[in-house]
Amino acid sequence: MHTFRGAAYSTSESKYEKYKFDTIVDNENLNVSTKDGWVAMLQQYFTTAWVPHNAGTNSFYTANLGNGVVAIGYKSQPVLVQPGQTDKLESILWVGPAIQDKMAAVAPHLDLTVDYGWLWFISQPLFKLLKFIHSFLGNWGFSIIVITFIVRGIMYPLTKAQYTSMAKMRMLQAEDSGNA
Repeated sequence: MHTFRGAAYSTSESKYEKYKFDTIVDNENLNVSTKDGWVAMLQQYFTTAWVPHNAGTNSFYTANLGNGVVAIGYKSQPVLVQPGQTDKLESILWVGPAIQDKMAAVAPHLDLTVDYGWLWFISQPLFKLLKFIHSFLGNWGFSIIVITFIVRGIMYPLTKAQYTSMAKMRMLQAEDSGNA
């Protein structure tokens, strides 16, 4: 199972949209204007995201630069600075691992870039449980071992029923071979 690789963006109208690298390479480029949001490049467990902080409208874009290289970014409205005046443009650049709680603090919906795949409804609660265990143990390795025991404990009734059923089938098979 492969995790998503490509661009993603958030606007005031849409909290999270994905855009595949293949789509960009095929010259189907993104061009979205918004007052709020962010644009990001997602690559397995790492994210690079631009979060503009200005009052104007920003344009999120992608471009095919050729040879399999793509550009992902944003353009803001031009700012006219008269001689003797000053102005300030701000934006946040997130470059690093996709850590949901830290990304959520940077920008709304940026934490949605973490891709759990189609089993997200199982993965998200397990990850929250893993973080909870880690808060007590302080070691990810031991936390993984503990969560493994918890999951095995929850699955034990099913495993026991499976082994019981297999034992009964083995006994029936032995009786059938004795009658033949």
